[in-house]
Amino acid sequence: MIRWIILAVLIVVVAAAIPLAVSYLPADVAGPVPSSRFEEDSGPPPSLVFDDETTHDFGLMSEQDRGTRTWTLRNEGEGTLQLRFIEKPCTCTGVTVGEEQESLTEGGTLEIEPGEQAELTVAWETRDKIGEFSTYARFSTNDYEHHPAVSFMVKGVITPAVVVDPSRLDFPAAPSDEERSLSAYIFSPTSPELGIESNPVSSRPDLVVAEVRPLTDEELDAFNQARLEAVVGHSHGPGSPPSDHNHDEELPRVTAGHLLTVTLKPGLPLGRFSDLITLKTDHPIRPVVEVPVSGQIVGPIAAMPERLYLPGVDRTKGRTVTVMLNVRNHDTTNFTVQVPDSLQGIVEGTVEPVSEVNASEQFRQYRLQVSVPQGAKTGIHKGVLILETDHPQAEEVKVPVEVLVRGG
Repeated sequence: MIRWIILAVLIVVVAAAIPLAVSYLPADVAGPVPSSRFEEDSGPPPSLVFDDETTHDFGLMSEQDRGTRTWTLRNEGEGTLQLRFIEKPCTCTGVTVGEEQESLTEGGTLEIEPGEQAELTVAWETRDKIGEFSTYARFSTNDYEHHPAVSFMVKGVITPAVVVDPSRLDFPAAPSDEERSLSAYIFSPTSPELGIESNPVSSRPDLVVAEVRPLTDEELDAFNQARLEAVVGHSHGPGSPPSDHNHDEELPRVTAGHLLTVTLKPGLPLGRFSDLITLKTDHPIRPVVEVPVSGQIVGPIAAMPERLYLPGVDRTKGRTVTVMLNVRNHDTTNFTVQVPDSLQGIVEGTVEPVSEVNASEQFRQYRLQVSVPQGAKTGIHKGVLILETDHPQAEEVKVPVEVLVRGG
């Protein structure tokens, strides 16, 4: 009776183990896996000898790039050497053999006769990967005594082809009536002599002004030192060396860096805004670099329109236009209009309150009346009207003005 009980328990255990074992079988096996070992024979043995270490550290490479590393393999034994290509980790890796660079696929075999040699090349694509990278090609051989299996590996760090630091410029609270500027460094870890055209553009070049210039020698020294300190003190990021890099040695020096400065000019409407700065480089992988710019324009007084353009004013008649001023956070605001020298005799300005109060009672409105008097001097005249106020949060408001006066 006890034997029957034991037999029943064994049957239950085996039945439970079968689905468990099946669940651990690889789900993506598309075909037979190449054997990882040659069958030993009784003939004279081969002897595999390499010309270098089987692991190659390429240091830094750009994204969307391609690299190759070639090893020379010699057979210093008396028998024919055979290497069977067993495995590679991804489609980003390929193997070729010989001077003809014939492709070797998984399961394929390379043979080297006694006293002969062959070249084996591992190629890899960095694609969109950023950070530490490694790949390999694994082989089994019939050199059972010394190298029954061997892997050729490449490793390093993949960096953006062109680095922008910081990668975007954000103005969290930029006053609408003041200029605000932010800057970013631009360089290439893999092309230290990176060149950039000096005419970056934005979609609103009169309000979002972008300028780029090369770093001076002093700025380059400070930049390289700061970069080294950042790498030593923090985890590796774009443009950093491999993790086993000796930080006592300097990073490859950036010999050509650039400073991008973006300035917000007065006149941007209140609220969130976004733009894109486009730069052209001489980098073969990144000929165009785009830097996002965003932020929040704030201010208690907003002019509508933000800029005043008066084309074709007849000097014999003159002209008067209205700019609406929306004022928040103040019950009653007094304005004094200051006309710059460039607009003296060309425009006059007065401010008067609007009798109606906005229905939401969140702001009050005023009219800025800008007049071009009769007899004004002909030509194009540019300047900025300054509205001095007693608003506790806005001592002045700037209204850019451009006037074209024609003779009559």
